[in-house]
This record gives sequence, C-alpha cells and structure tokens, in this order.
Amino acid sequence: MDIHTGDRPDQNPANTVDEFFEKQIAFMRGCMDFKGKTVIEFGAQFGKHSARLIDAGAVHSTAIEGRVDNLDNFVKGYGGRIMSVLADVRAYRPFYHKDIGLVLGILYHLDRPALFLKAQLPYIDKGLFIWTHYTAKSGTELDGYKGVLWHDKGKSNSDALVPLEAFWFTKRELFRCLEDNGFKVRKHEEMKTPISPQYPAVMLYAERVC
Repeated sequence: MDIHTGDRPDQNPANTVDEFFEKQIAFMRGCMDFKGKTVIEFGAQFGKHSARLIDAGAVHSTAIEGRVDNLDNFVKGYGGRIMSVLADVRAYRPFYHKDIGLVLGILYHLDRPALFLKAQLPYIDKGLFIWTHYTAKSGTELDGYKGVLWHDKGKSNSDALVPLEAFWFTKRELFRCLEDNGFKVRKHEEMKTPISPQYPAVMLYAERVC
C-alpha cells in the first residue's frame, strides 16, 4: 500500500466535536476491516472510539484512561467486550498483545512521547491509529527526535497527567519514530479539531512491518 501524502489542507473541516469524531471513525474504517480484531486504546476518555470499533466487528478493547470522572461516564452496554482501566498511559503495560492500537488525542500531552511509543508499540501486532497535534517548526530535540516543548496545564485533580511540559513532534519526526519502532505509515491526512483549529493536526494509520 502506498503512502498517502496528506499534505493538503483539510478539505472538509469538522464544525462540531461530533462531526470530528465521525471523521475519525470514517478514516479508521476506511483503512481496515476490524472484524475479529482486538484493540487497545490509550487515553480512551469515555471509550467511544472503542465502542464504535466493537460495533464494526472488533471482539474486545482494553481502554486505558487516567481520569476518574471520565470512567464514571464511560460507555455502557458492551459488557466484557470493553475493559476500562484507570491508569497513567505512560506507566501501563498490557498483559497481552493486541491487534490494533489507538492513540487518539493523547500523544501531544506527553512529556516523553517517543519513550511512550517505544514502550507500548511492541504490544501492538498489526495496526496503529494516531490522531495528534504536531509542530510545523523544530525548536529542540528530545530522545533523538525534533520538535518543540509545549506548556501543558494537564489536570491535577485526578489520576490523569499532572501539569508538565509536553513535547510535540514535527510530522516527519513522528513518522520516523514509528518507523524506528517497526511501523510504517500507510495513510494520513490533515484533520484539525474544532476545539483548537489553530494548531496543525494529523490522523494516521500505520502498519507493523517488522
């Protein structure tokens, strides 16, 4: 499969959070058949992405979320097919390998995203979906990758990320980090969120190649 460059501006920007969510789901379903797949979702919030992939045929999802109030409002009606776990995504290690990984809206909150990917990607056997903000300009280097440091207030009144300086990859360096960890980007497109449209953002699908 050839790489889609995805460098064109978002041709149909989402105007609402619900529209943005549907764009993410459409992108994922356009990349693969989820029937029979197992999923792990990092930074799952309410588990809505996991739920939609179960609806699309996935058999099970482990949803990692750090905020108690989000888990209190977690999706219902999926029984044991979605297992919600209260944990810091940086410290959690899966008990079993999964077919598909979801890293949607969490990577740009992390202080050491390259180390997070290095630790978690060995547990993902087939495919990876990431949605994240990135930086168009490089101002520093961290853990071997170029990007910028970003002040992130985080959330200190729960078990989620505490206030920290997050690191944003450049898009090229994010792709390189994935390649260094055995994944090749097969499709990507610009996908800005209506919440913070001033910042560039990309949705990507990568396959394990080694």
